[in-house]
Amino acid sequence: LQSLLKESPGNEDIAFKLASNLLSLGRVSESLPLFEMTAFPDDAPPQRKLNFGHALKAAGSYDEAADQYYQLAQHPDHKVSASAYWSLANLKRYKFSDKDKSDIKARLRDSEVGQGYVGLYRLALADAFDQIGQYDKAFAELELGNNSIGEIRPFRGDLYHEFINELVSDFREPLESCVGHERFPIFVVGLPRSGSTLVEQILSSHSRVNSTDELLFISDIAKDLQQKGNYADTLSQLTRQEAHKLGATYLKRVAGYTRNLEPYFVDKTPENFVHIGLIKTILPKAKIIDVYRDPLDNAISLYKQFFAQGREYSYSINAIIFYWQGYLTLMKHWQSLY
Repeated sequence: LQSLLKESPGNEDIAFKLASNLLSLGRVSESLPLFEMTAFPDDAPPQRKLNFGHALKAAGSYDEAADQYYQLAQHPDHKVSASAYWSLANLKRYKFSDKDKSDIKARLRDSEVGQGYVGLYRLALADAFDQIGQYDKAFAELELGNNSIGEIRPFRGDLYHEFINELVSDFREPLESCVGHERFPIFVVGLPRSGSTLVEQILSSHSRVNSTDELLFISDIAKDLQQKGNYADTLSQLTRQEAHKLGATYLKRVAGYTRNLEPYFVDKTPENFVHIGLIKTILPKAKIIDVYRDPLDNAISLYKQFFAQGREYSYSINAIIFYWQGYLTLMKHWQSLY
């Protein structure tokens, strides 16, 4: 993308794609000028302006991000407006005005609003009521918003339960342990909204520790193994050579997300708690940090959050409890093995 942009310096599509990649790699300061270039024209697609706001937020420029989101919140298209209002709520700093609340309520009366965008509007409205201490109204909006999103993104609790049971009953440590690698991943696991980002920031302040992102490489390897049959059983039968090769594959994929080759780096994907057996099999020197937060605080924080993908359990209090119980069961199992 950098080469293409040199050939076509004014190409906004290339610049936007490059900016998005840089942002995903945590290179926020490099992405900002490119996002600004692509978002500045009045006729720029709203998605570019929204992503510019996300980059400003990542850079800590909260007021500028709020300005960007607020402009988009006035957009007539509900897809744009609902996403912008939720982004304002997700800043955790923006104070909703009475005018904002009236506008959201008016938009909710429009029969053309898609169900998912109804959910985003209501989650934003819940935050607005929460800010002024109207907690009953806030929770009512939370419930309506989560129900709306949950209907189109249902949680398959049966599959989750089956997977947890499979790991507990079928996973066995391979007879041969593989040789460790020269780099030492630190996996921060647990539930989302448990404080994993703070733990990562503390760790990465050390000169020998790199931060990365919520990476999906471990789950990608797990999916490949699952295609061969029972995941836990397939994992248990890996040879020393196969395990070492998978560890090397993971480290190669992560390399693009680390600033340098310092020996330690943090992989902060909470859901990796289900893959600790895989991690300890292919990366025997890896460190695991399980971040545990007060269950009620964690549950409410999950219920107030919208996740762009996955984490379908977060749209129901009962599903959050069910997911939490599976997490505790599996963590006790890993603790007994390692």
